Amino acid sequence: MQNLFNVGGFGMGSSFGILFIVLIIWSLFWKGLGLWHAARRSEKVWFIVLLLVNTLGILEIIYLFVIAKMSSQEVFGSAVTTSGTPGKNGSAGSMPTPKESKE
Repeated sequence: MQNLFNVGGFGMGSSFGILFIVLIIWSLFWKGLGLWHAARRSEKVWFIVLLLVNTLGILEIIYLFVIAKMSSQEVFGSAVTTSGTPGKNGSAGSMPTPKESKE
């Protein structure tokens, strides 16, 4: 178990290994959110940039909240559309609610 936390063999101890693991989880979380939203919004250039550039989640956070101008509810919620506005281009936002359905 000691070898798990001795990352890279630099002898930095378990605190460095734990920090390294936390940073990996942090980065993967934000990268996943950024890539998912970029794909849902059909933003191919941003998807490729977010996929290739690793900034420990900083670029992904900037993309989500500044570039895409999403609120935290939109980022962590499930209602995302391709245009960023509900109901355009046949996106998930334009699906009829059960009251609107015609059979």
